Amino acid sequence: MKKMRLIVLLFTMLLLALASLPAKAQKVVLTGGHNVIPVMYESKAGPTGFAIEIARTAMERAGLEVEVKLYPWARAVAIAKHGDAFITGFSYTETRAHDFAYSDLLVNENMILVTRNGHEIPFDRAEDLTGRQIGYLNGSTFGPEFENLKRYFNPDPDTQTSRRIQKLMMGRLDGAIFAQSMIAYFPELFNTNIEDLTVLPRKVGESAMYLATAQNTAHATLMTRINSAINEMHADGTVAALYARKYAYP
Repeated sequence: MKKMRLIVLLFTMLLLALASLPAKAQKVVLTGGHNVIPVMYESKAGPTGFAIEIARTAMERAGLEVEVKLYPWARAVAIAKHGDAFITGFSYTETRAHDFAYSDLLVNENMILVTRNGHEIPFDRAEDLTGRQIGYLNGSTFGPEFENLKRYFNPDPDTQTSRRIQKLMMGRLDGAIFAQSMIAYFPELFNTNIEDLTVLPRKVGESAMYLATAQNTAHATLMTRINSAINEMHADGTVAALYARKYAYP
C-alpha cells in the first residue's frame, strides 16, 4: 500500500514538474521578397528590412519562433498562398482577400514625388501637376489621393526603378514617384547623389503593408495574437522606430 502511494506521489510530482515547464514556442516561417531594399532583402547578416523586422518582432511578441526565408516575390506569394508561411510587406486587394487572411496594418509607406534639383515644380494642389510627365511603377496604386492626381498628370509607368531615375535625370520626366524609405539608399543602389534631387514636401499617396497567410489554415488562427502584438507595437513606438532605422546595405 505504501509502495502504491509512493508511486502515485512520484507520478503526481512528475506531472506538476512537466506542467511548470515553459511551453515550447510554435515554429513558423516568415517569407517575402529577397531584394526589395530597404523593405525586405538578404543582407550579409541575413534577412532584414523594415517589413521583415516589424513582422518578426510582432510574431515573436505573440510567442512564435520565427524562421525567415526570402525568395523572388512570385515564389514567396505562392508559398504563403499554399499555407506554408506568413508573407510580409503584402498589399491588400479584394482579389487577394479571397485567398489570404490579413493582419492589422503593419506600416504605411509614404509615396513621394521627386524632381531634379533646380527643376522643381509647384505641388500645392492636384491641378499643379496638369500636363506634367510623372513616372511611377507600372500597376501601382497608392490610394485615393494618388488616383485623383492621375487625372491631372501624364502617367509614364515603368517596370524598373533604375530606369525611372535615369529618365528623371535626363529631363524626360518632370517628376518621379518613389517610396520615401528608398531615397536614403539611392547612392548605393543607383549611383545617384541625393543632392541632385529634390523631394517635394507633399506626399502623393501611401502604400499600406500587411502580414498575410492562407485563409482557413492553422496559421490563420494565429492572427488574433499577432494583431495584439502589432497594435501594442504601434502604441509603444516600436513600429515607427523600425521603419525609420537605416538598414545595412547588402
